Amino acid sequence: MKVIGSKFWGQDSSLCVLDFEKNEIFSVNADRVSRIKKDNFDISAILSEFNNQIIDPDVIASPFNTFDGHDTCLENKGTSYFWLNFQKILRKIEKPKYYSDLKKKKSIFKKILIFFYILPNIKFFYHYFFWKYYMKKYLNGKLNVKKFHLKYCTKYIQKLLKKINKKKINPIFYDHHTSHSASAYYLSNFFKNNEESYVFTLDQQGDHTFSTLFYFNDLYKKELSRSFTKRAKIDNTIHIISIATVYSLFTKTLGFRENCDEGKVEALAAYGKPDEETLNKLNNIIFLANKDKKIVFDNNKEKFIEFFNKKNLELLLKKIGNKNFSSTVQTWLENIVVNYLNKALPPDKKVNLCLAGGVVANVILNHKIYEKCKVNKIYICPPMGDEGAALGSAFLASIEKKLDIKKLLKNSMPYWGPSYTKEMTLEILKKK
Repeated sequence: MKVIGSKFWGQDSSLCVLDFEKNEIFSVNADRVSRIKKDNFDISAILSEFNNQIIDPDVIASPFNTFDGHDTCLENKGTSYFWLNFQKILRKIEKPKYYSDLKKKKSIFKKILIFFYILPNIKFFYHYFFWKYYMKKYLNGKLNVKKFHLKYCTKYIQKLLKKINKKKINPIFYDHHTSHSASAYYLSNFFKNNEESYVFTLDQQGDHTFSTLFYFNDLYKKELSRSFTKRAKIDNTIHIISIATVYSLFTKTLGFRENCDEGKVEALAAYGKPDEETLNKLNNIIFLANKDKKIVFDNNKEKFIEFFNKKNLELLLKKIGNKNFSSTVQTWLENIVVNYLNKALPPDKKVNLCLAGGVVANVILNHKIYEKCKVNKIYICPPMGDEGAALGSAFLASIEKKLDIKKLLKNSMPYWGPSYTKEMTLEILKKK
């Protein structure tokens, strides 16, 4: 039995294979193959490079299952079908090697040359026109139709996997944060040693959600709380209100690449001091609430819109400086997460805790959690981003099929990927 889990496109696009006959796990991010860091394109590079490892799956899983247009990411929007198709044509012409190639300003001569290359390609104009048409409808709030988004997302997955999906398997869609949680717990030693653990997830967005708390004990799992996202329009751009969005907007204001360079903000924060006035404002934008006897993150949409307009952020940066600006958002992140866990976790004992989701790439945050929360042992999922959610969806699918995932998890080494024999290595060196 071969189970595939994949984030088929979008940032952290990735693919993993659980091969229960060979007792092997294969897993790799697309940007490790394409070399375009944090690219939001699809897994074509993986499929091209590792065709033999992936061919003929029995199950295909995806870590997204909400297709109503609420999320602003590419992964569960039907409009992505058209964008990905015309981008594929464009990339064959431009042949980008790095992310900077995608963002590089093109000369008039280059634009004319590209235009003449694509002119005979009717498919390019077909996909580009419908992408523009449907995106306009989406941005005007007129495309919140599950049938549309599910249809075109499924269609693109089937197109991507056409050569390897010999059995014509339809994909199974799993909740995004449940997938994150599964990746964290099932990779941990808590699962291997039959120990219970809580799992906290925190990312920007996925299936209307940016954070969850789960309880796991072997194959039993229970969702304890879920914090939902809201949409807000600022400067003609739709944002998802979440803790990660706050951090990313600070990152962008500093001149760094959002959803990529947050580690630079974390490092810069060590040289500054938090601005108390700004901390108070952030605490009134996203805060803790008790809903139906569950501790969740809640937010004030109006205050989010008021604070996070571009002009206000730029004035704040100028006023307090980049080091204090960084320190403020880092301190706020640490405080709000630590406060949440201290209220949401059992108050009378120390517990095991797993962490997953892109925000837990913040190592200072993880250290504060370990120091200030009632934690016995802590496990941070190595593929904490959406590549981990892809793996988690494969675990969930395998468990549903009554497959023994513990057999595959004997090795605790997290760096799964291709393996090469001495003979293969020598053969490659001879060609060089």
